[in-house]
Amino acid sequence: MAVEPTPGPRRRLAGATAVLALLAGCATRTPPPENAPPPAPPCASGERLPVGQTCSLRVDSAQRDTPLPLVLAPGDRYRVELPGGQLWRDAGQALVDPLQGDNGADNPVMRWFSSLKRMPTENYMVAGLAQEGSRPVRIGAPGLTLVVAQYGPVNFFANDVWPMHCNNSGRVWVTVRRLAAEP
Repeated sequence: MAVEPTPGPRRRLAGATAVLALLAGCATRTPPPENAPPPAPPCASGERLPVGQTCSLRVDSAQRDTPLPLVLAPGDRYRVELPGGQLWRDAGQALVDPLQGDNGADNPVMRWFSSLKRMPTENYMVAGLAQEGSRPVRIGAPGLTLVVAQYGPVNFFANDVWPMHCNNSGRVWVTVRRLAAEP
């Protein structure tokens, strides 16, 4: 009869140490270099973007959510794009392209927490968006058409484990273009 060893104090201590190291990163973030200037005028708070107009939103990877400040109405359609060449960082990891993210394969702690990401099947640190009450989606090139389902905010984010956003650093620009209603 084979007996499986139970996790001993050393293994539990190693897991606790890994979590503490991640939380310590929240206080010691090293920001990546600043990215390019906005590709379009900033999205104005409390305004409804006219059809055909584009605005930019700066998404901070250290925030759980960066809300789109525009007034949105059900049925509104928007093209959402993340211009290439932008970078942000997760906890002390290498710089990451928010279009590709980091699969965490080289980091046992990231693999351990992978199922707790906001979008569990997507890589860490990919850019995503979600409207309250809907499933989050990845922002990919060349763009994503967002159809507003209901009144309420649309939030942008870096795909990470909550509350581990605090150890992220860097911001990227997202462009939002209002499209005409479908015929």
